[in-house]
Amino acid sequence: MSSSSPIPRKMILLYRPLMGIALTAILIVISLHLSEMVALASIDDSTAITWTTVASQSYGSLEAQGTVLNSLFYFFGGYDTTKRPNWVPSRRTYVYNPTNNAWTRLADMPKGVTHSGMTTDGRYIYYAGGYTENASQTGQIFATSEVWRYDPIANIYTAITALPQARASGSLQYVNGELHFIGGTNLQRQDRGDHWMLNIAGGATQWVVEPALANPRNHAGSTVHQGMIYYVGGSHGQDPNVTTQNDLSVYNLQTNTWTELADIPSPRNHISASTVSVGNRIFVIAGDEKFNWTRKTIFAYTPATNTWA
Repeated sequence: MSSSSPIPRKMILLYRPLMGIALTAILIVISLHLSEMVALASIDDSTAITWTTVASQSYGSLEAQGTVLNSLFYFFGGYDTTKRPNWVPSRRTYVYNPTNNAWTRLADMPKGVTHSGMTTDGRYIYYAGGYTENASQTGQIFATSEVWRYDPIANIYTAITALPQARASGSLQYVNGELHFIGGTNLQRQDRGDHWMLNIAGGATQWVVEPALANPRNHAGSTVHQGMIYYVGGSHGQDPNVTTQNDLSVYNLQTNTWTELADIPSPRNHISASTVSVGNRIFVIAGDEKFNWTRKTIFAYTPATNTWA
């Protein structure tokens, strides 16, 4: 994030799939500048998306993290808009309950974080890497190796095994008892394609090196679909020097291999939390096509036919 970026707004976009598919939610990335509007969208695997306005969060944020657990949407960190024009990661954490359309403040993060990979195993929420607040809480550090586990029942954070190297703007996914951290940037904000795995179900205390991305990139979208990790879009470089990518890569955990699939029709970045699997398709919602050029297009990918709509 640079000082040339637009003034943040706040928007939380949630979607509720129909046809009995479990509730999911996403923090939509509109250049990761959030608007005053909050919307609930309904998606099923074959019909159009519909939108409904729901309760706004109490403060504006940028480049935040979010995930769904037990039909609740958890929102972590992001840039603290009360400290603008400085770029300072916030520690604030909230949970949104769609049943009563209300937000609740939770325990603050140990450190303010943006650009962190986030996932859940159905019991805990994990986040890895990211831009963290500096010691004086007046600015940011462009990567960290820290990995944290949040317990929503106890409302506490626990540090777990750190990444092998400091990273930010990468992806974290949980599959079959394993955490996978993929891509992103280092402390110098250089693109990295590393792929590391931590077997948390097996009690592992070290990350294992897995096959890397063929095209290292940052600010990509990712999701797990039918036991495989899909990694889409992203970018090379930062801010005005960004070059947005249209690659779609899939990682097969059975063969430990990456395969390149059909490109997304238009390049996208800043889609880390707006790439989701619903039914038989993967949706990529909004994002940036170029630096500060936000798009509202929704793309749907069908893995069975390797096609986009």
